Amino acid sequence: MAIQWGSSYDHDSKFVLNWPYKPIKCINFLLKTELKMMKLPLQNISVILFVAGIFFNILNAQAQKVYAVDAAYKADVKVFVVSSAYQADLLVYKVSSNYQAGDNDGKWFFTDSDYQADKNIFFVASDYQADLKIYFVSSAYQAGWKKVSKKYLLY
Repeated sequence: MAIQWGSSYDHDSKFVLNWPYKPIKCINFLLKTELKMMKLPLQNISVILFVAGIFFNILNAQAQKVYAVDAAYKADVKVFVVSSAYQADLLVYKVSSNYQAGDNDGKWFFTDSDYQADKNIFFVASDYQADLKIYFVSSAYQAGWKKVSKKYLLY
């Protein structure tokens, strides 16, 4: 795009920017012109941007900062702690600080309050009540999913 004095279209049908106007007006005009050329109404563009924003927020959700609630109805996920690793859906390593919490990879940080947590969990008394069966491991490298089909529970 060429910057010249005056507003016109050159012989190649490219818009020549009118520099004395405020830059915001020029950018708005260019965006509206480009959108008209794409034949998409502004309402559709805003809907597309909104949906894309939600999609990227879902992708960025870590869901590894957890809070243990005191009642099942307050929980996002009901969890049962099994006695051996082979019974578990997820092997969990308890980290000591929130920046060490993983990307849904089994490294959990237990928060002090529910508003700090990404997921609220409730520890149930038996395995048939649980959405997710976990086993606590002693090393970070052991943490991870055994049943990837249940990974959606922590997103």
